[in-house]
Amino acid sequence: MNYMAFHKQWHCHGCFTIDEVLAAHPEFDPADIARWLDDGDIVSLDKQGLFAFSTWKNFPDSPLLFAGKIRRPSYISMQTALGLHNIIADPPKAFTCVTTDTACEISNLFGDYRYFSADDSHMYGYGKVTIMGDREINMATPEKALLDLLLFEPDAACRLKFDTLRMIAIMNWRRLDRYAAAAGDETLNIRLENFLRHIGI
Repeated sequence: MNYMAFHKQWHCHGCFTIDEVLAAHPEFDPADIARWLDDGDIVSLDKQGLFAFSTWKNFPDSPLLFAGKIRRPSYISMQTALGLHNIIADPPKAFTCVTTDTACEISNLFGDYRYFSADDSHMYGYGKVTIMGDREINMATPEKALLDLLLFEPDAACRLKFDTLRMIAIMNWRRLDRYAAAAGDETLNIRLENFLRHIGI
């Protein structure tokens, strides 16, 4: 299969593995992947055999799309989600996510990704958000993004620039209380109280 034909068939998938390609096209030669990697036509997203076309770099939101595919299941949270909700200014460039997979940091053509590991009981407080017209990503609500930040990186919360007025306007305080109670972590509750006091809420 030549590159143009392969691109036409697989670009819509966002990313892919060699096993997925072989399942659809048993005649496919995996050596083509190595050749296209060398040519820069495709890039490796991680060290576990996940690939994407370099042409996705032309789409500004593609890093968000790949954030939920590099580690599954996962959702965008913490600094990245708070930045997308316009609650913090100048969020760090690394994309922050929560996953039930192993915690890790990954860098590729599309950016730097930081995954924080949690058990299944922690996988709540996020929903589908549409980007790029017809693509969906999993992203934490403002309330869950804040709690995740206080849980995994409490020191970072004090260094970020929070828009207090914006936070007051969009935060669902009942939901925040409900999520905090669901976490069942007294230390997290104390961190939340101290943080809200710190920013004057």
